[in-house]
Amino acid sequence: MSSLNLIRGDKYWIKFNELTLKFLIMKICLITFLLLIISQLLVAQTSFFKTYRRPSHERAFSSVQTDDGSFIIAGEISESGYYGMKEGYLAIISGTGDLVNESLINPNDNSRFCIILPYHYGNAEYICIGSTDSISDTVTYSRIVFYGIDTEMSIA
Repeated sequence: MSSLNLIRGDKYWIKFNELTLKFLIMKICLITFLLLIISQLLVAQTSFFKTYRRPSHERAFSSVQTDDGSFIIAGEISESGYYGMKEGYLAIISGTGDLVNESLINPNDNSRFCIILPYHYGNAEYICIGSTDSISDTVTYSRIVFYGIDTEMSIA
């Protein structure tokens, strides 16, 4: 009789251990899942989505991130719509999306900036590559321009 109870007791002990093991595995999986979610939240980057409403037509062609986390955007702006006179346009946007500074380069020429890259030479921190052309003078010309730009968006 005692051997029969021992066998029944072993069966219950085995079932108890199986349930305990399943519960322990579920606990480990849940803790691992929660740690993965928390780690993703800790390393998530801060981003922004903003629009800047203006009456002018603006197009951005290139951007570069600065050492302080802000962005310099190069492009063109036209006050008289899409087909009007275009001017080379540079803007600095902070890491939170606020407009910090903006500048027009060659406001008397039809111009645009297509590329901006980090470039350290003299006072210049960036190189801005674009084009200018004359559409209102009697002498017409078209040229590619390379400007060294400092951190204040002035030609260096």
